[in-house]
Amino acid sequence: MLCNYRTKYGKITLYKNDIYIKGYFDTGKYWDEDTLLRLKKYINPNKNILEIGGHCGTSSIVYASFLSDKNKVYVFEPQKHMYNLLCKNIKDNNLEHKIIPFNKGVFCYNGTASMHNIDLDGRGKMVENCITSEEYCNFGGITLGTDGEDINTVTIDDMEIDDIGYIHCDAQGSENFIFSESIKTLEKFRPVILYENNAQYGKYLFDNVCEHYKQYIKESEFDVKNYCMNVLNYVEYIDQFNDSIDTLLIPDHGPIDLGDYEKQYFSQNGEDGITNKLIDLLYGKLKYKDKYCVEFGSGNGTECNTRYCREHFGWDGLMMDMQHENADLNLHQEYIHKDNIVSLFKKYKVPTHFNLLSVDIDFNDFYCLREILKEYDIDIVICEYNATHLPTEDKIIIYEQDGCWDGTNYFGGSLLAFNKLCEDYGYKLVYCDNKGVNCFFVKTYLLEQNNINILNGGDVIKLYKSPKYGYGPRGGHTQDTKNRKYVNYNDAIKLV
Repeated sequence: MLCNYRTKYGKITLYKNDIYIKGYFDTGKYWDEDTLLRLKKYINPNKNILEIGGHCGTSSIVYASFLSDKNKVYVFEPQKHMYNLLCKNIKDNNLEHKIIPFNKGVFCYNGTASMHNIDLDGRGKMVENCITSEEYCNFGGITLGTDGEDINTVTIDDMEIDDIGYIHCDAQGSENFIFSESIKTLEKFRPVILYENNAQYGKYLFDNVCEHYKQYIKESEFDVKNYCMNVLNYVEYIDQFNDSIDTLLIPDHGPIDLGDYEKQYFSQNGEDGITNKLIDLLYGKLKYKDKYCVEFGSGNGTECNTRYCREHFGWDGLMMDMQHENADLNLHQEYIHKDNIVSLFKKYKVPTHFNLLSVDIDFNDFYCLREILKEYDIDIVICEYNATHLPTEDKIIIYEQDGCWDGTNYFGGSLLAFNKLCEDYGYKLVYCDNKGVNCFFVKTYLLEQNNINILNGGDVIKLYKSPKYGYGPRGGHTQDTKNRKYVNYNDAIKLV
């Protein structure tokens, strides 16, 4: 019934029929690794971790590697068979001194409770049968309920664990109940909190717990996000952290890692999430209206970088594209080059100061952007860069008024070249999306005026992302077979 894996984090033993988690390890991956690594920067290595819902310890083992020698992971797992597996994985990796397991459920009272007898978050099978057979089951998805395993429960405030810096709560719908009895602990330690937001995103699990514990309706209504943000004055929350149903609550600000906010609504990649975060940082929750955006190379306006601004924030704006036109969207068909871009802005009455510009015409982007920056004051600039070129390379295509992208990696300019251009006009590089497509710049004075500290802001080397969209050099488009020449930034601005 068990299977074993050797991973970069140590030895892992799982049930062969643990439907979701086993599939990751079978393909050589580690369960939830990307999320765990993204969380590392929020975890103080000199404080303890409380993990609620430890499963077999895959997260606990990684968390332990984040901590100093003297600090520990205290992990609670209510299911006896999973607790035994957790203890085995701890022992097999010689982590008894780092990970302290408890065979208890965490809830809103001290006493006893029952797990649910049905695997609601998996195949809907009887849990007891799955333990002794090869029927597939999501053992990590078993909720509190009825007719299942009897367990002992404890509240967070009664654990008497000291110096908690981080709480991970994955309790399959019990999260509100659990945090209702955590107020003393939260006030004392102000930990970073990651919790499954089942009351919002996994409501069928939350509803199941509510149905079987009706006498705790008040506890079920406790909103830990609201409490931390409005009572304890936490500085930030991130819903759907790393595209999950988890919410991250952050008590104090270090540098803001915009990578945590990538999310796709209408953009090609995760640009919408970055735009949303920058708008929030610059203008605040109440001042984001009555703004203006411009995008050229927008396609038909369905998948683009400014649709989110129009539809979510109600912004006005202009779009232009070589092939598409739609009067309802203020989308105009125009062939754009550096010699007509400013006159087109004037033709369509673009204000001399506006809030966001997105440039993506696949060839002369650098030269068009430079002409715009000479005449217009813009808060946020999004521009496609050529990630084929390393962040140390200062390369720009030679300008051709009628030039168009031919499908090769000869287009636009390198990140370093765009950074030099934007720095000359008072901008700071703040992010590059994970696909290596677009870079984001913000007016430096706005960052300073709003006390916004972006992780690695202005650092081309650290913010650069390699291309992840093709089969050519470095994962970009195919090699330019014509071997056309590039110019550097200083030569480019002299030539035009």
